[in-house]
Amino acid sequence: GGATRNRWLMQFLADLLQRPVIRSLSPEVSALGAAHLAGKALGLWNDAADLQVLERQRERFDPVPGRDLEGVYQEWQKALGRVVC
Repeated sequence: GGATRNRWLMQFLADLLQRPVIRSLSPEVSALGAAHLAGKALGLWNDAADLQVLERQRERFDPVPGRDLEGVYQEWQKALGRVVC
């Protein structure tokens, strides 16, 4: 969706969660997810490993070690202030 197009937001989430964040480069990832579920229901595949070949393009955001999370949170608050009416 729209939020995943924001590189700053994806990096912010990785830093805040202290976990890698992986996003699909496909603009139609919701439709792809629906197709995955339908295929699973029809018995076309059994587990997530079978689906990995369908989604090859990904971008990974790794947490930045030692990043000031308080500063990151303040950046987030400023960003929200710019978009909230």
